[in-house]
Amino acid sequence: LQMTRDKDYPLMILAHTVMGKGVPFMENQAKYHGAALNEAQLEEALLYLEQPNRLENYKKMRAEFKPVKQTPTKDKYALQCNLKSGNPMLYEKPTDNRSAWGNAIADLAEINKNNSTPIVVTDCDLQSSVKTAAFEKVTPDRFFQGGIMEHNTAVLSGALSTCGIQSFWSDFGVFGLDEVYNQQRLNDINHTNLKVVLTHTGLDVGEDGKTHQCIDYIGIVRNWYGFHLIIPADPNQTDRLIRWLIDKPGNYVVTMGRSAVPIILKDDGTPFYDLNYAFDYGKCDILRKGDKATVMVTGTPIGNAIKAVDTLKEEGINLQLIYVSCPLAINRDTLIQAVNTGLIFSIEDHNIHSGLGSIIADRLAEENLSARLIKIGVKNYGSSGTSNDLYKAVGLDAESIKERIKQELINKD
Repeated sequence: LQMTRDKDYPLMILAHTVMGKGVPFMENQAKYHGAALNEAQLEEALLYLEQPNRLENYKKMRAEFKPVKQTPTKDKYALQCNLKSGNPMLYEKPTDNRSAWGNAIADLAEINKNNSTPIVVTDCDLQSSVKTAAFEKVTPDRFFQGGIMEHNTAVLSGALSTCGIQSFWSDFGVFGLDEVYNQQRLNDINHTNLKVVLTHTGLDVGEDGKTHQCIDYIGIVRNWYGFHLIIPADPNQTDRLIRWLIDKPGNYVVTMGRSAVPIILKDDGTPFYDLNYAFDYGKCDILRKGDKATVMVTGTPIGNAIKAVDTLKEEGINLQLIYVSCPLAINRDTLIQAVNTGLIFSIEDHNIHSGLGSIIADRLAEENLSARLIKIGVKNYGSSGTSNDLYKAVGLDAESIKERIKQELINKD
């Protein structure tokens, strides 16, 4: 180890280890991996290791132990920085959210080059897909390629974020959540400040098929007490939230699909998330006003939901459309607005049992609010195909959404 300190290049140490080394009766005995020693064996083992036997002290501590109510641990690793968010970019043509993420983080790297808080991005050999190339071009010494080793990269990125570094890890949804569930759980336990930006979530992953469709991204993040989740609607909101995120402490997951998505427009045809829009964590956006029912949607299906709602408006059916970018933080006021219409539809390309619809149901019960809830989402693993074909297969295309809403409105009346 001393030799490695004197080298200016990476070194690998390969060690042949012996399980239980130093205690003859334990060496290479797998049973001791999970079996406790009895008191006689403990005494013998400690003699071999030349260590004192403190068992009686520990017995006394156990006897005197009294459980106390758990309180949130103060985060001693909380990031403190003054990174600049720069000027927002305005997208006016359909673009994939992942490109907006890549452009934003590259711009942030440029304007914060001399800031005392470094911005670091890690990747797992998916640079062209997760759009991190522009960042590397700006600050190549702060871009780290982890190879196809997601578990290692999750730990590395989390550790970096506890060292006064604003750390972003970008990967596919299924690799950055499902594949490394326990590593991210440990990042949560350790109060890291990691920003995980995941593309290819939901059904929108191209033709990779069910093994690569991360249809449980909301449900997974719900399990971690300290993680926040953001799902941008379009490239403009993606740009704003990445800029908002640049100086924030704590753990965040930002998810998006693979395909180009339409720019969300107001009724007057101008971008909803314009240059005056400021991202506010937990705030839902009312994209369309109506009183017949409320449609609450998150993720890539927003484009199809808008088409369905606008088509129904032409037929004289006015629906309230709410975009939920932060499904883990839906506030009471938004729920009341939805409940006032008497019927709520949740729309998501996510497992129907653990996503937006389930959160809305929980929140309605917690707030003692009542309305009928129709959950539209993914009821089984998908197949291989284009996003449009997969959405049609599960009823998430614009026409299917429109017809489902019309049918439920008939049932309501």
